[in-house]
Amino acid sequence: YSEFVRIGRISDLNTRFAALQVAVHKQLPEAHRELLKVLLPFLRLVSQHSAANKMTTSNLALVFGPTLIPAPRDDMAAMLRDSTAVNNIMVYLIESCDRLFPELFAARPAAQEPAPEPAVPIEIPPAPAAAPPESDDDDDEESDPRPNYVMVSAEPEADSDEDEEIGRLRAKHNYKPRSDTEVGFKAGDILIVYENLGKDWSRGCNSADPARVGFIANAYVEQYTEPRAAASVHHAGRDSAPSFAPPPPTPESLEEESMT
Repeated sequence: YSEFVRIGRISDLNTRFAALQVAVHKQLPEAHRELLKVLLPFLRLVSQHSAANKMTTSNLALVFGPTLIPAPRDDMAAMLRDSTAVNNIMVYLIESCDRLFPELFAARPAAQEPAPEPAVPIEIPPAPAAAPPESDDDDDEESDPRPNYVMVSAEPEADSDEDEEIGRLRAKHNYKPRSDTEVGFKAGDILIVYENLGKDWSRGCNSADPARVGFIANAYVEQYTEPRAAASVHHAGRDSAPSFAPPPPTPESLEEESMT
């Protein structure tokens, strides 16, 4: 794994290809090398029809790179850290498979095709003579043999299925997306989650750009709970003058009242 990641970070193409030849032909086990001989030409053939299937070499690298060049199990962050290098070397493997395995692309004698059978002539009957137009002054729609077509403009129905928010995350670090399917964010951004895809990825969007929905790297975010405003408590009579209860009567006051 580390050797292929190192090769994927080499910028000079000649140096990269020389290192790749050594890794494939001298370091890989024979069974793995034989698998590449079968798989790489097939992936290259698929990429040659990308106009129809949308599977370019970069898209194929995103799918097959983590499978063919898996990150170590004890280093879960390597999948995110080395994803660019893995994608680069996977694209280079697909595009350079004819140079890595030239024997698979050597010119082969074309198989002799059997001579085609002589074509049997087909007799086409002559078209019937067109009937002369009727000189009728009344335009009757029923007499017109041509079908009457009605043009209907059909518009696609709007998708009624909307993503439902199941939670929110807060970005701990900046993250630059490595493909159009990932969501980028800056530290402190709030991310809306629509689907939990496991330990490493979620599906959602950045609250600053809700139109772009994609994959969120969980290693760069943390759980976020939206703070709630503290409820205001109003005490009745708080602004009014305080009122005091009269003191209890004493024996002296009761005696004075009886005298008066």
